[in-house]
Amino acid sequence: MKTGGGAPPASNGRPLDAIAEEAIDRFVSVLAHCGYSLEESNQRFKRSTSRFRKTRGIRGTGANDFADLACHVLTHWHQDRAYLMPNGDPRPIPEHGSRPSIEALVRVIGRGLTLTSAMKYLLGTKSINRVGAHYVPRGPEISHPRASMSQRAHHMRACVGMLRTLDHNLRAKAMDQRWYQYFAINFDVPVSQLPVVLSHVRKSGRAFLYEKDTFLYRLAEARKPGEPTVPVSVGTYLSLENTQTKARRKQSRPKSGSPNSPRKSTR
Repeated sequence: MKTGGGAPPASNGRPLDAIAEEAIDRFVSVLAHCGYSLEESNQRFKRSTSRFRKTRGIRGTGANDFADLACHVLTHWHQDRAYLMPNGDPRPIPEHGSRPSIEALVRVIGRGLTLTSAMKYLLGTKSINRVGAHYVPRGPEISHPRASMSQRAHHMRACVGMLRTLDHNLRAKAMDQRWYQYFAINFDVPVSQLPVVLSHVRKSGRAFLYEKDTFLYRLAEARKPGEPTVPVSVGTYLSLENTQTKARRKQSRPKSGSPNSPRKSTR
């Protein structure tokens, strides 16, 4: 029976998956542990979501697991000696066949990853190039196309990863129980130098993460049969503060060299 006029409301996007639900729960936990009013937080959340009622044209796959698994293909490709040339570069390999091949890497990774989903992801993100009948990685990392479904899935997993660390550290009872969480900040970086900052962080961050990828890979390869394991991620990010916040801070900024000048990494 019809109870109201007009057309039925349009769908407001895909249902929440486990990662999206965890992101919301973790963020609420962070707010609560920081002493914020949950009633006001709830009202703010409703106001914020009301601005995004219509999601037509915005497509996404949620934070699917196969994306992380497909990324691991590149890790093995850059670390396993059977997949490296004498100079240490990844060797070109075929899609199908026994080791070395992408199909063989997918079998090593397992956990439900299929060759079809791995190839779709690696080709969709342009992470591999075809050279004749073989493929070769473009680099050790994944670069997601702008506004792509893979980028949205990656951002959701990155978001919940940071929230997990914040939530864990707020609950930790001792310093040695906290996970590593530091950042460097300076309030007076010239706008003209932002390209230099972006280039520097990208270059140094890439080297840092490649070293950590190698470290974690070696630990995983050296594990004992049947030994319990846990997924571990190490991430880096760069952020610019809200310009309105900076304008307010400018009014009360301490003089250079004063005891309150921000120079240290903070936690």
